[in-house]
Amino acid sequence: MRYLFLSVLILLIPSAVFGQIIINEVAWMGTSASSNCEWLELYNTDTKSVDLNDWNLYEDGGGTLIIKLTGSISANGYYLVERLTPTCPDPVPGFNDTTGSFGGSGLSNDGEYLALKNAEGTLAYSLDASNKWLAGDSVTKNTMQWNGSIWITAPATPRIKNIGVGSSGTSTTTSEGITASVGSMAQTASTVDTRIKPAIVLRMRAPASARVHVPEYFSVDVENVSNIPDIIWSFGDGGVGYGTHAWHTFERKGIYVIVARAPGFGPLALSKQTLIVTDPTLNISAAQDGQDGFITLANSGRWDLDVGGYGLASGARIFILPAGTFILPGGEVDFSNRLTNLSPFVDSVEVRAPDGSVIGYFSFVPEIISLPAPSTTTITYAPTPPVQMIHSVKNANVDIASKAKIVKILEIPPIASSTVVIERKKNLLTRFLNLPRVFINMIIGKK
Repeated sequence: MRYLFLSVLILLIPSAVFGQIIINEVAWMGTSASSNCEWLELYNTDTKSVDLNDWNLYEDGGGTLIIKLTGSISANGYYLVERLTPTCPDPVPGFNDTTGSFGGSGLSNDGEYLALKNAEGTLAYSLDASNKWLAGDSVTKNTMQWNGSIWITAPATPRIKNIGVGSSGTSTTTSEGITASVGSMAQTASTVDTRIKPAIVLRMRAPASARVHVPEYFSVDVENVSNIPDIIWSFGDGGVGYGTHAWHTFERKGIYVIVARAPGFGPLALSKQTLIVTDPTLNISAAQDGQDGFITLANSGRWDLDVGGYGLASGARIFILPAGTFILPGGEVDFSNRLTNLSPFVDSVEVRAPDGSVIGYFSFVPEIISLPAPSTTTITYAPTPPVQMIHSVKNANVDIASKAKIVKILEIPPIASSTVVIERKKNLLTRFLNLPRVFINMIIGKK
């Protein structure tokens, strides 16, 4: 029975070669900004730093190179590997230990067999998820995280400690409102001490204002405790964060209340601050193609604008503005095409927020305005019926009957429909006044 239990336990743990450097988190589904914003996190389990130069990360179990690593990873530290694409120049703003195209096509949503090899080409770690990713959600963008025992699905935690989960084999919602899908051997949330400990003090460091689509940095100082507790952030728009440092990007303008809590010290262990989020005040006011051309960015706001991390793009090419680039309120700055290397332009140039969202553009293709067809009024004239003109014979010796017989009727052919005919008719009064003369003529004729 003991051997059977060990066999089942081994099957529940993903196939991996455990060593000093492990794959700790995989955002195979991308981020809310784009499915192309893929990244993964390495973790150093040792108390010594490791030189990662000439280390390589592969898919297909080592058959296809994804990216070459550079630099080093500190003791018990994290190392972020990001995929860069034209639509996602910085998947996790502020963290980019190494970047690349991930072989061009990126990580498959159906699963991958990842392998990490050291500078000697020796396999240091492998993760076989070729049949299916062991965790993560492509809809919520919750990532696949290793909690020390199992892979779980939880909100992203780049370069901070992964989220703990509930009881074994369940999907647990903790008291913080976090849902984590787990497989086995999970930690239990019942060990959290919820007693009020008012001695702890949290001092938040957060901006007073922010802009839509721009990642903002938040931190909190913890005082009066010897060990740093678990910190959970609530950004007021449904987003959450974890640890003493957190990044967040707001998608809509508004006034939000930012809260940092230490739930292990009770409901009073928190710090909060109001944050005003506004629409971007950056746009392209002018652009000229050619090597001697430029792109002009304008700041319509009332404060200095840090445009570091923003991008200028045309077609598939993009130029990321370096950190510390400022535009004065109401000011403009020209960026030479020789520097951005975006010329020749492809129909238009765009300015993109750090999360990849297009916030302005300048088009070189004239807009075609469709005007409604002019309304026409057609007047149709019915053909004029033949007009009968009666010519009376002036003969006093002719009686009325005979006069009627010799009345000459002339038929005038129909007039074209486009001609308006005005027929002059005798006035009735004139006809009435002429009656006595007619009778007199009749009497004289009888005599």
